[in-house]
Amino acid sequence: MSSSNRWIAFITKLNRQTQEGRIRWKLIGEQPDLLNSDFQQYGPAYIAEADDDATVRMYKERTRRIADTDEEYWQDAVVLDIRTSDRGDFVRAPRTPGLDDLYEVVVYKANEVEGFLDRFLNKS
Repeated sequence: MSSSNRWIAFITKLNRQTQEGRIRWKLIGEQPDLLNSDFQQYGPAYIAEADDDATVRMYKERTRRIADTDEEYWQDAVVLDIRTSDRGDFVRAPRTPGLDDLYEVVVYKANEVEGFLDRFLNKS
């Protein structure tokens, strides 16, 4: 299996297990190792234990870019970081198809939207 196919399979499995409730994500807010600047901003982070000794973290990154016409704009990207030990650093996974979909599922699950909908619809 090629490297890019392995990442796609990994993202797909994370998404499926998140939807099934086998992997639980929680909002952890801003991360001290992600420093905002005039050219880079980070959204709130979500974290989950993907394995006994591996942690995954997701967040949105905004990077200021300059177009050929010298106009500035912000480019958004979803980032997935992996840490395979408690003492190690997070390592950024490559930009992979399916990351945006996984991020939407993570935000939905971490914010317990399904439970809110159930409670809201069951009230008279």
